[in-house]
Amino acid sequence: MSNQSIILNLINSLNEQQFSLTDLAFGLPRSSEEGEYNTDLTVTARPASRFSGEQTINYQRLDIAEHFLDNGIEVVELPEEYRDAPLSGISEIYLFDFVESEVQSTSEGTIVMGDNSLLFTGQLQIVFTEAPVQSLSEAFPQINLDQLQPPTAD
Repeated sequence: MSNQSIILNLINSLNEQQFSLTDLAFGLPRSSEEGEYNTDLTVTARPASRFSGEQTINYQRLDIAEHFLDNGIEVVELPEEYRDAPLSGISEIYLFDFVESEVQSTSEGTIVMGDNSLLFTGQLQIVFTEAPVQSLSEAFPQINLDQLQPPTAD
């Protein structure tokens, strides 16, 4: 799911009117120091949409390091083989996909989020290790739902 889809789902969960990605265009997020939120984002109705106009919304982008910590991951460890491709390593091991265009840099064991990131701010430190790191996908080695039955026609 794209970051725009995540924002759209949040918008739809808070509004009676339901929007689609074909209805709305998202501008670049802007840091905001005003109020309780850290981000302003201009949302514009697309020309072919049934809507018109634009509106700036305010929300709180999450610190990327706190996001991992909040999900029980205190140290982001990657095998040494991912030193040149940490985004791939995090995707494969932690099942977290970065939007590469929203990442400012990945060097010296640090992923820095760009100003254009819709969901995250800050930076994430990575520890490279010689020891193997078990991926979340390995935690479910066999998921065979053969005990579930399809619905029957009435």
